[in-house]
Amino acid sequence: MIIAIAPDKYKGTLSSRQAAEAMREGVLAVCPDAEIHIVPMADGGEGTAEIIAPEMGYARYEAVIHAPVEGLPLTTSVYYYHPENKTVLFDSATAVGLSLVPAGKRDIMRTSSAPVGELLSIVQERHDVRQAIIGLGGTANCDAGLGMVLYMARFKVHMPQIVGLYDAGVPLLAHAGKPSALTFAPQKGADADDMAMLEMRLRKAIKMMPEGDPDTPGAGAAGGLGFAILAMGGKLMRGVDIVAGDRISVLHPDLVITGEGRIDRQSAMGKVLSYFIEYHRTTSTPVIAIGGCVDADCTISTDSPASPRGNDLTAIIAADSYEPRDVHPITPEVAAWRIREAIVDRLKAYI
Repeated sequence: MIIAIAPDKYKGTLSSRQAAEAMREGVLAVCPDAEIHIVPMADGGEGTAEIIAPEMGYARYEAVIHAPVEGLPLTTSVYYYHPENKTVLFDSATAVGLSLVPAGKRDIMRTSSAPVGELLSIVQERHDVRQAIIGLGGTANCDAGLGMVLYMARFKVHMPQIVGLYDAGVPLLAHAGKPSALTFAPQKGADADDMAMLEMRLRKAIKMMPEGDPDTPGAGAAGGLGFAILAMGGKLMRGVDIVAGDRISVLHPDLVITGEGRIDRQSAMGKVLSYFIEYHRTTSTPVIAIGGCVDADCTISTDSPASPRGNDLTAIIAADSYEPRDVHPITPEVAAWRIREAIVDRLKAYI
């Protein structure tokens, strides 16, 4: 039996490769003769460049840049460069990631995407760059990318082509109740007062950058950094499609096991699970998803007869339903144990 293990990261606890190793151990405990292929995944957010770069011949570099919030120490960012293709590749999170801002220092109204422009400036000085590929996700900003645009204009940074890889195919703004860049602002520290100000900021950015289309899927990714890329003449692509490529299909697996830290209604908006929903529908290959936790209002359906929406995936399993439950915060060891336990408990039903 050929089994492809292809999870995203379990944010805050396990990288995609660490999660895959935990899944592999669980599979071997149930099906020791399985032919297992580990295919770490990403969706355009943190970890995307690290997965793509080695397989495509990029070399790794570092650059010291300013933090996304004024007053914080300088930070070391990672980028990748391909001399033959003259292409630079990096995650926007390496420059303006939420993880770069301590919880007590988070202030979404003062957080700028300017460090992305600064990193592009450094890269341009060091290399002959014709194209930049930027993973969009996991950022602390919500400024429609205006900080990046203004920095590049001030320091005359010209990038011939920019491609943004989005993890959430949302527009910059949307009607109330619909997902947009503002949907992710609360998890970046925005309160109720901030939300009104942020909407005004994004509407102002639309007027300042009329070349961009705010309704394009992905325009709202990375706090609107996707919109700024469009305004600069760049293009957006779904990150998971680039990461997946033909890495799954060439294996012709009998079963796929995937997962991410939280499975919720956002998981189908361009994240790794959205790719495997389409893969399951088009190939009928069984796909099992293991979430670190699964929201009760998750709209992704399974093959269960009780499902109201058909078969998006074969099964969704919540790892946090397994003991121990009293560990806070969840350690990598506990997260890996839960994933292994979930597979050992449930996999027999699908092989």
